[in-house]
Amino acid sequence: MTSTSLAHPRTVPNSRELRALELYRTRGRDIQQIAPGVYRVPSQDGSRSYDVLYGDLEECPCPDHQHRGVNCVHILVVGIYHAKHRRPCVCNDGWVSMEVEVIDPETGEEALEEALYLCRRCNA
Repeated sequence: MTSTSLAHPRTVPNSRELRALELYRTRGRDIQQIAPGVYRVPSQDGSRSYDVLYGDLEECPCPDHQHRGVNCVHILVVGIYHAKHRRPCVCNDGWVSMEVEVIDPETGEEALEEALYLCRRCNA
């Protein structure tokens, strides 16, 4: 007899979650960010794609999301995409400090100076 503890309840993925995992495995490389918070996601059969709005508001033009109002496979696969590509950003409010070598035009002396650059990850 198997039992499930209260500390770790057993959860079974629903069919949308399983289809999203399969879509990521087979077509995850085809997901494209086309604008901030907008991702082009291929359909499960690969015949078309959907532009998914992902962030505070999640929207997909597919029939499943439009008619049922649930998180469809395409929204779920963007969530998987985010989880797989998440890297902590170590910038300082969108800025990265780097040392650069500069040459004094009058003396020709070389020195290291701190320079600020926009963080590529945060400002993409």
